[in-house]
Amino acid sequence: MNKIKSYKLGITSTVLGLVVCAALLLLCSTGTKADTIILETASMGPPGTSLGGIGINSSQFLGSRFHINDITTISLVGGHLTTGQNGAAGDIFAAIVQLGGPSAFPLGLPFAAGEVLATTLISVPSGSSQDVMVSLPITLQSGDYLLVFGSGLFGANGEGGLTTVNPALTAPIFTVYNAHNVVPFWSDVRLTAINNPNLTMRIVVEAAVPEAAPLPLLAIGLLLLLFISLRRRISRD
Repeated sequence: MNKIKSYKLGITSTVLGLVVCAALLLLCSTGTKADTIILETASMGPPGTSLGGIGINSSQFLGSRFHINDITTISLVGGHLTTGQNGAAGDIFAAIVQLGGPSAFPLGLPFAAGEVLATTLISVPSGSSQDVMVSLPITLQSGDYLLVFGSGLFGANGEGGLTTVNPALTAPIFTVYNAHNVVPFWSDVRLTAINNPNLTMRIVVEAAVPEAAPLPLLAIGLLLLLFISLRRRISRD
């Protein structure tokens, strides 16, 4: 009788110990996040260039469309930025705009009410060019969107530019807002380096994707080992 009682006590202690360990592992674990690229028009070209680029200001916005298949949380946006005309710098804005389709333009000139979903300011690097990425956290539903850089709105009053020294990864077609004329308009434009059609502007959108944390997996493994061990002991007895 004492032997049976000791046996049961041993099993109970083992079970309790492993369950407590598994619970602590689950409580202490935290999922990490990795950034995945949603949009990248070009790989990074040589930084530090002073050759200039395509201008970003209150009369000209530059952007690129992207598509989301599932609910996605955007984390970072940016590109290979340089100073504006005559070395002008300051802050420009980055905005994510909801579109009606894969080839649609924003409904307003420049934007209609409600279609701008998120904005942030970017400090244009003074002097030579840099790859600049800034936080713009927003969760997007499946659909089509535009990341666009500009000035004169959302607290931005500086100037900048996107360099054209970057090796193209996609067809170098960009969505541009032009307000230089009497009637402003949106259009799609092929923008490349003057002497090399394979070099273009770099625009990037990254998303935060949760990764499986190792500690919960370890806890599940412990519980599985416990189950196998108990079955073997019961089978032997």
